[in-house]
This record gives sequence, structure tokens and C-alpha cells, in this order.
Amino acid sequence: MRGQSRRRAEAMDMLRQGASIQQVALACDLHTRTVSNYRAALDAEAGTRQMQLPL
Repeated sequence: MRGQSRRRAEAMDMLRQGASIQQVALACDLHTRTVSNYRAALDAEAGTRQMQLPL
């Protein structure tokens, strides 16, 4: 892959592995807001968008 699609795929992989937003942005040459949007998309896919309180 080349260009934006490669950077997006690499960023998503790094986020899945637990890298911080800043680390991903620097490594993939993306803006932190873009990486934040990617993380939100991953959270929505996983269904963890809303915090669960221990009861």
C-alpha cells in the first residue's frame, strides 16, 4: 500500500497494539486529531465507547 491508506493501516495496527496517540502520529506522519479519530473508530467497533462502572 502507498500513501494515506498505508499510513491509516499502520496507525490502526499501532493503536490496536496499545501505542499512544502521540507515538502513532509521529511514526505515521499524521496529525494527532486524525489518530484520535482512528482510535474513536476502533473503540466504536469494539463497543467500548462508553465506560463501564464496576458494580
